[in-house]
Amino acid sequence: MNDIMNFKRGHKKKKEITVDLLYSSMKSILKLELLAGEEGLDRKITVAEINRPGLALAGYTEYFAFRRIQVLGKAEITFLNSLSPETIRQRLIPIFGGKIPCIIVARRFTPSHEIIKMANEFKVPLLRSPFVTTRIMNKITVLLDNWFAPSISIHGSLLEVYGVGVLITGKSGIGKSECSLSLVSRGHRIIADDIVRIHVEDGITLVGNRSEIASHHMELRGLGIISIESLFGVGCIRDRKR
Repeated sequence: MNDIMNFKRGHKKKKEITVDLLYSSMKSILKLELLAGEEGLDRKITVAEINRPGLALAGYTEYFAFRRIQVLGKAEITFLNSLSPETIRQRLIPIFGGKIPCIIVARRFTPSHEIIKMANEFKVPLLRSPFVTTRIMNKITVLLDNWFAPSISIHGSLLEVYGVGVLITGKSGIGKSECSLSLVSRGHRIIADDIVRIHVEDGITLVGNRSEIASHHMELRGLGIISIESLFGVGCIRDRKR
């Protein structure tokens, strides 16, 4: 229980993911298409925040957020398309040269040939989505927040008892699984047994998830491994609980 009480931001925190993983995870959700910069899909994303490079496109790159995903909306694309190829290149060189993870174009706008050319030249993935800028940013921020959230694995059982998440912990062999089975037989629901994965959501809420290995199975002394779903039905299991 001390592990939970001492849960601090940064504990077992994921440090980075690749643009390729983001692309494959959000491709169907945001209908993403890769326009250029395929060679840069191995670039790393290290922060959950997203940036719209309005001031940078106007030439002011002081304090520019190079580590963030860059999203180009209607205003940015319209502004860039009004510039000459030489000016576009002049404005984008500081951005492309700063090792940004990737660029996402909203509303299925078509970036100019110079932008596509520079994306390939600097190996910066250039993606496009038909959705508006706010939706793209919201969806990706939620996904990245979950990926980068501090997490920990706890030895115990997590259940939903009368709608409340209950974590049963203790030394091995004291009967945690047996207590959990007794609660499930009384109509309560189980989320995880043996290994409980807990992460921080929204910066303040602890959320418990099941392990993919255990997957609603439980090991009992004298019986071996049993399937809770097969014995009590799908109504007695959950994948996560706050």
